[in-house]
Amino acid sequence: MKKVILIITFLLAYPIYANSQSKNGEFNEKSAIITDSGKFAIVQKGDHGQQILLDGKNIGVENYLLSFKNYFQFEVGEVILVEIVTGGSGCPYGYIFISCCKDGKIYASEEFGNCALPNIITESNETIAIYFRKTRRDPTYRVQYKNCTILENSKLVKQRAVK
Repeated sequence: MKKVILIITFLLAYPIYANSQSKNGEFNEKSAIITDSGKFAIVQKGDHGQQILLDGKNIGVENYLLSFKNYFQFEVGEVILVEIVTGGSGCPYGYIFISCCKDGKIYASEEFGNCALPNIITESNETIAIYFRKTRRDPTYRVQYKNCTILENSKLVKQRAVK
């Protein structure tokens, strides 16, 4: 009976382990989004980390754990909301926007958030609004994205060009 349980455990765990390994030094994709600007992919970086590639090139977004949270398509371009999980209990969650503008420029924002998961994410009239769980420190915490401009509690969030 112990052999059967051991074999079943191995068979269930093997695909997870095998998926995290790179073949011939290449990255294995964890998640991908195809946009008009190209293919964004989250890939494993070394033993402890992930990075986002655009058509196979690093765009400088790296952390312990990344995930594509939402994708939006507007007249002015496309927007990807990326969740950054750092682990630990200090400030486990952060977010960035990747903006793909119609003129071909691509931007990654600075990290934003109040260390909590978002309560509500809405999209209306070419605007994204993210409302985070309220805390004593940030009672009305909100991030707004419109026309490649990001405001965090009415303060401008910086962005850097990645292409």
